[in-house]
Amino acid sequence: MKFKYSIITFVTSTVFILLFFISLLGENHHIDDLIKIHVSTLEKQSFSNDCVPIRINQAVNNELSCNQNSFIFLVSLLKRFDLIAAKKYSVKVTRDVFWIPFYSDDIIKVSLSLVDSEVDDMGIFNEYEYLSNVFSVKRQNSGWKLHEISIIDPDLINIFNEVKQELNFNKYIVKTPKGYIFNNVEINTGDMTNVDKLLLKFNLQTINSALN
Repeated sequence: MKFKYSIITFVTSTVFILLFFISLLGENHHIDDLIKIHVSTLEKQSFSNDCVPIRINQAVNNELSCNQNSFIFLVSLLKRFDLIAAKKYSVKVTRDVFWIPFYSDDIIKVSLSLVDSEVDDMGIFNEYEYLSNVFSVKRQNSGWKLHEISIIDPDLINIFNEVKQELNFNKYIVKTPKGYIFNNVEINTGDMTNVDKLLLKFNLQTINSALN
């Protein structure tokens, strides 16, 4: 009889541990998915969602609006990984720790890499260059929320500052007290740079958000 109870206890404990581990895997994958969805959202120029603050060397960048900083961040990432002209790219993430409830911190750091999808599909590279601790994800109300973006990579900092200096957010539209004014600019898609195309999409999405 004792042996029978021992078997039942062992099986029950094993099932419980297995379910707990599967649950942990799911929670940790939620972190990865959150970052991938955010990058995908930026790629689609959907800046109308809750904006994530960006820190450069631990300092908050308040010179521009949060959405403008997010756009510069996207362009900078594409330039950093030489993907500004790429039609499609894959998002790779890695966490600094495996999150365990009541043991791990409530803020998890996530590193990021972007890879040309055509190259990634060919399987040429098995290792990716990651930008360390770009994203901070915070445990909140039994879920995960993107807390902030930290730019600490020296190359990315330089690119971010260069893009910020070169970009003219008023090139296509100008904000007015009542809305926006379209500038008298000829849009020749054949002569536009990849950054200009992204900027135009950003401006159009900004107006679309204002109309909704």
